[in-house]
Amino acid sequence: MDLEKVITCPRNREKCEQFIAPLRIFNKTILQHTLRFTEVDECFKSFRLVCKTWKNAVETIRFNRVVDNNFFIKLYHTLANSIFYDDRTRFVPAIITYHEKYLKSFRKLEVRVDIFWELEPFIFELISNSAQNMNELHFFLCGSGVSERQKSFIAKMLNNSAQILKVITVWTISPILDISFSKLKILKLYICEDFIKPIEFQTHFPELLQNMKNLETVKLRFYSKVPEVICQHIAQNYAEHCISTKNESDMLDHTKVKIFESSVFLPLTSLKNKKYIGSLEYMSLVIKCEKPMDFGWDNYRDCFDQCTNLKAIELMPIPTDGRETLTNILPNLQEFDQAIWKERISYFKSRGIRLADRGEIDENENLRMTLAKKVGISWKFHLY
Repeated sequence: MDLEKVITCPRNREKCEQFIAPLRIFNKTILQHTLRFTEVDECFKSFRLVCKTWKNAVETIRFNRVVDNNFFIKLYHTLANSIFYDDRTRFVPAIITYHEKYLKSFRKLEVRVDIFWELEPFIFELISNSAQNMNELHFFLCGSGVSERQKSFIAKMLNNSAQILKVITVWTISPILDISFSKLKILKLYICEDFIKPIEFQTHFPELLQNMKNLETVKLRFYSKVPEVICQHIAQNYAEHCISTKNESDMLDHTKVKIFESSVFLPLTSLKNKKYIGSLEYMSLVIKCEKPMDFGWDNYRDCFDQCTNLKAIELMPIPTDGRETLTNILPNLQEFDQAIWKERISYFKSRGIRLADRGEIDENENLRMTLAKKVGISWKFHLY
């Protein structure tokens, strides 16, 4: 069967009649398998209109994709413009039905819960009734604090999918305290005074672990820098679980960490003389190839001489989302800059520090898991 012919048919009624009907492309399983290679919007706006069989296939499929916050922003404006003037609690039924069916087709959801204003009760109900049995739920905030209604909505959403959820992101800790998540693998918590306060984390984190028996990774996200009290608490109670940190060099003053990653131009002086810098085994750093002396690299040996256990380093030329490596870029640099980087490469080789490929260390969950297994822990921290 020609996949391209199938997915282009709904755009041309003549093709629909000539191709789909004669070949009897009405098998639901075949249709849904094919539709998974298309865009969700296209499924609902085009393919769903072909015939009843295709409509049913589209409306009952589950895409392992994320419905993101852009959808919910549009949903708010659509509903705000469709309210009946004689009744502020009524909306155009077809609009509600369409969005309910659309939401049901996803297995992952991310939503900022403080953007719905006067329509918050209606939109929360629509989402919680439609988005169930999800693999991932990500809740975000941008204001100061979280309301009781927002907490109740988050708790309801989590309860709806508690037995199959694999990834959760929350900015408030209370909705997840009394729920058991038997299949949860990744928990992301945002720690700051306006949301999850350090004292809340210290008090309730043991309870969370009890309800997440298959947890593999706890990602703690901080605004500005890691609070001193959190550093001390983790070092005293969970030191062996500290596998990786991103941009948070202060953690190295409190406990051993095996992987240090950076997503910004980080001065090497921020790593130098840290108490546990010698514990690092892997490191990724953003570099400016054409400015080899910036960000403390003029005295790089002072920092890396202290990294006595470093096995590999990933040097990431900007842009960091590209696939270029220092080795690839080197021939294009000015001769003077080439000489400087070649000398540094020679230094790393003399120390037995391997130059890693792009993505081999930075955001490499497999590497983090491997190191966690080596030290015999079932779950690990990633601080960033």
